[in-house]
Amino acid sequence: DANAGGTTQVSGHNPVSTEDVDVVVVGSGTAGTCAALHAAEAGAKVLCIEKRSGLGGTSAFAEGFCGVNTAFQAEQGIVLDSAAIIDDTMKFHHYKCNAPVVKKFVETSGEVVDWIQGHGVAWASVASLGESYPVWHLPAGEEGPTHVSDVLDLLQPAAEDLGVEFRLETPMTGLVVENGAVVGVYAEAEGGEVQINAKAVVLATGGFA
Repeated sequence: DANAGGTTQVSGHNPVSTEDVDVVVVGSGTAGTCAALHAAEAGAKVLCIEKRSGLGGTSAFAEGFCGVNTAFQAEQGIVLDSAAIIDDTMKFHHYKCNAPVVKKFVETSGEVVDWIQGHGVAWASVASLGESYPVWHLPAGEEGPTHVSDVLDLLQPAAEDLGVEFRLETPMTGLVVENGAVVGVYAEAEGGEVQINAKAVVLATGGFA
């Protein structure tokens, strides 16, 4: 807990070593991989830590990407009303979800899908899930639709080519907090806990971590 002045955080951690990066990403699924690659493209020194022995997390089993008004949709003659999608999403969740986050997601998801496509990913089709909008982009393999794991097989080497380090079997054990701001993470490594200081911390651990 922080003290009365809010300037000192009692961490309970005792790292055996410390390292510094520009960006540390926790989780190597779709979100983490994209964040790491995008940061590296901007010139950052990036470390992505993953608690499992392999990359991808549960994204390895995912089937597609949600995107609104993407280049691929435009090629199919699909034009969507972003305001209507935001409104329907809020209604579906009984207005209990975070409206600014929903708005941001809907308005920028198309750019993200286009960015992924720009890294060599092709789409087999764009589909609707139930009685919904045609926003579900299914990646194409050599023999038709494939899984997101094949997309990560393209993005992760691209990130490594730009200097991103993917460190496996390195679960995060806590956040490094100074003066109320997150400035890094603690993680368990083979020789003990390490402290990774970073200018930016991206938590991309999904809902199963």
